[in-house]
Amino acid sequence: MSSCIQNLTRLIVRVCGTSKSVFHSSSVRSFVQLRHLEISNCMNLEEIVFLELEESMEEEKDIIFPQLNFLKIKDLVNVTSFCSGNYIEFPSLKELQIQRCPMLKAFILKNMTTDLKGGKKVETMSSVEIQPFFNEKVALPSLEEMVLSNMDNLKMIWLNQFADDSFCKLKLMKVESCKRLLTIFPPQICGRFLKLESLMVTNCGSLEEIFDLEGMDFEEQGSGAVTQLRELYLSRLPKLKSIWNKDPHKMFSSSPNLLKLRIFACQSLKSLFPASIARSLLQLEKLYIKNCGVEEIVAKEGRAEATVGFVFPSLISLTLCELPHLRTFYHGMYTLEWPVLKKLKAYGCDKVSIFVPEHISFEEIKGIPAEQPHFFDDQVFRNLEELSLSKKDITMIWQDHFLEHLLSKLKVLNVSYDDESAVFPLGLLQRARNLEKLVLSYGSYKEICSSEEVEEHAGRLTHIKTLKLNKLSDLTHMWKQDSKLDLMLQNLEILEIKYCGNMMNLVPSRASFRNLTVLEVCDCERLVSVVTSPTAKCLVQLRKMTISKCKMVTEVIASDQGDVVKVEIVFNKLKELFLESLESLRSFCSGANYAFNFPCLEDLMVIKCPNMKTFSAGVLKTPRLWDVQNLELNEACWAGDVNTTIQQLHEKMAKRPKIEDSGESETSTSEETDHEEDGEGSKEIEFPATSEDEEESETSMSEEIDEEEDEGNCEEEKENGDD
Repeated sequence: MSSCIQNLTRLIVRVCGTSKSVFHSSSVRSFVQLRHLEISNCMNLEEIVFLELEESMEEEKDIIFPQLNFLKIKDLVNVTSFCSGNYIEFPSLKELQIQRCPMLKAFILKNMTTDLKGGKKVETMSSVEIQPFFNEKVALPSLEEMVLSNMDNLKMIWLNQFADDSFCKLKLMKVESCKRLLTIFPPQICGRFLKLESLMVTNCGSLEEIFDLEGMDFEEQGSGAVTQLRELYLSRLPKLKSIWNKDPHKMFSSSPNLLKLRIFACQSLKSLFPASIARSLLQLEKLYIKNCGVEEIVAKEGRAEATVGFVFPSLISLTLCELPHLRTFYHGMYTLEWPVLKKLKAYGCDKVSIFVPEHISFEEIKGIPAEQPHFFDDQVFRNLEELSLSKKDITMIWQDHFLEHLLSKLKVLNVSYDDESAVFPLGLLQRARNLEKLVLSYGSYKEICSSEEVEEHAGRLTHIKTLKLNKLSDLTHMWKQDSKLDLMLQNLEILEIKYCGNMMNLVPSRASFRNLTVLEVCDCERLVSVVTSPTAKCLVQLRKMTISKCKMVTEVIASDQGDVVKVEIVFNKLKELFLESLESLRSFCSGANYAFNFPCLEDLMVIKCPNMKTFSAGVLKTPRLWDVQNLELNEACWAGDVNTTIQQLHEKMAKRPKIEDSGESETSTSEETDHEEDGEGSKEIEFPATSEDEEESETSMSEEIDEEEDEGNCEEEKENGDD
């Protein structure tokens, strides 16, 4: 067959149920042009390359795919190795993906024992010793990207020694759901990964160290090792005790390139850095720590000088979230500077003082030792543009009259957690005169603010363009009828209300939002309608409306059944309308006297609205709409007009056999919007995202995971636990 396959460049093998192997070793050498190889879902497959008996008794021969640059093996439940015994080389391989191969022990199995049978040598397998996945029998000199995922037998990735040029070009590495793995980089090989830029390790339940440096000879490895590391993401590693188990200051002394460090759900991790590393992170731009057992950010190194200075000259974004054991930045006397910090989020760090004004002595503050400095002082606010804190911490900051002139750049304020007030204290905003975005989460507010506060602080909110209310379980309405708050929010452009289960009225019946461009309402269980017709008539700038998971909503625009006068409502700029998981919704508006005109509407999506039989009872104009999308039927339908189309979709859904809910519902439109980052990179090198949002578009690991930081919500990993 060699003449037939020598020009083959792409080979994909899927669901081949009887094969024990893909290649015989004698035929492999014929694939001289093969560049792309994928093998998946072959239940009986035991190894990729079968070593024939006559070859097993010869001297070891190279098995070479000279042009192969992409290799992916996935969902091979019985495969134990790529091949057995022989040395193998992929001189051109740049990307390697191995996913869900639970029995895979090693890329090339060794530990061969020799028996005599009929006077011939027969080699059999022995698994007494722990197999490193990559040993000296494999060479990958051009490898740049590697993914190892869901490999239950993986205990050790590398042997301490392998070919000098193997892995020397590795730039991106992801290790995920390898439950028996103990360490990523064992001693003596860290210096081999000079090109490594991005490292992600997640959901490895036994992992204790990332860089095991015990016994490492730093003089032999040189001072330049690992200096290219730019992004480090560690998530769901419950036994992780250290990132570096020994102070590797010589490895970072020449060129510290770490830009982004993100740590999530590492409960056994007590500190992040040795002091020498912390003082060398001159390029660090983003530091994110959440839901960890961290007690101090920087570990003390034996006998340190009297006062240690820490300066982070490039740090722009800092998140400290749900760190109940955090007591200090550094256990000892120190100074701390964040001269360009623009984005600060801190929640659930109850044992540490987040902010203390410079002019107040530590002796004046109850519970804070005199020798323990605070994280932030007045100076940190000079360049701050986004601030996300609990109400308690924000109140302490706002009460310091020296801060007023330092908040001139603040544009985004997120107030969250531990607020039992019935109304949001509007006075907190009096110092942030350029505030454009306000996010309120996890409070006990029954309304946004009282009438008295609105009178006192009239005009303070006129510059706010975005208002987001999230998980305010006691909120029944945003503000009362005839309140001046609707005038104060007249410049509002984006309004999002999510998980406000007691909300019955979104806004008063006469509220006006003439500048609103985006309206999103999600998981408001007691809401019956979204807006009244007078409010709807004012939505002249609205471009996108999303209403989802509001189980009592019967109509989006509330109709006054007693109104006999014909009312025309024109949504001049509305282009996208999404209605999703609204089990009580019967129509967009049920009043026969209401006429609707959507001159720009191009996208109408109706998902899981089982009782919606018609769009509206009155006159309806949609000149640009050509179909109605329904993801349940996986089709876009059009029957000449919207009402007829909605009726036909309802009839089709009614004829479908009912399927018991397995708990694995389709991804909702709102979830897709919230988690766009879960496109997770190209070529299936996937990195989890989280529910928070960061303005970033670089093609790297952080392109996906930086979205974890939206609105200070700090919920991303809970909501994406199955990513």
